[in-house]
Amino acid sequence: SFSMSRETERGNFTSVFSGKIDGDALKGSTATKFGEREMRRRFSAERVVPVGEVEGSWTWSSNRGRGGEPVESRITFTKTDGKLGGTMKRGDNETPLEEVVVDGGKVTFKVTRSFGDNGNRFTTNYHAQVRGDTLKGVTTAAPREGNEGGPVWESFWEAKRAQ
Repeated sequence: SFSMSRETERGNFTSVFSGKIDGDALKGSTATKFGEREMRRRFSAERVVPVGEVEGSWTWSSNRGRGGEPVESRITFTKTDGKLGGTMKRGDNETPLEEVVVDGGKVTFKVTRSFGDNGNRFTTNYHAQVRGDTLKGVTTAAPREGNEGGPVWESFWEAKRAQ
């Protein structure tokens, strides 16, 4: 909570604001005293975070497997002939982005990697919010080909715009 005092032609008054933050929303009430009178009102406000451009490079670090060595990932979004695409580099492997979609402040795309000599493929779906110089979201991946029916894997990630 906080209070704010103002001086006007009609006199001085103080408003006391109190509320609760819930994600990007602030909801609460205000009480304003005008001499002996008091006025109460409810309010709600929403934080507006500027939506950044997604084009360019974004980086984050994560561990390779459970408890493995840290590895840097880099996503580079590019626009060619009006279509958004790009690549993802993780360690020494670079893979094209698939089905890149930007809708307002949200971006989604897929990355399909091949493992081993037998051509096993593994697709990871990325979903993120673009907030200024931060991409924050979740990845999901179905079981590898040949292992259908296994558990779906989910992980949270946060990337920063590369300098």
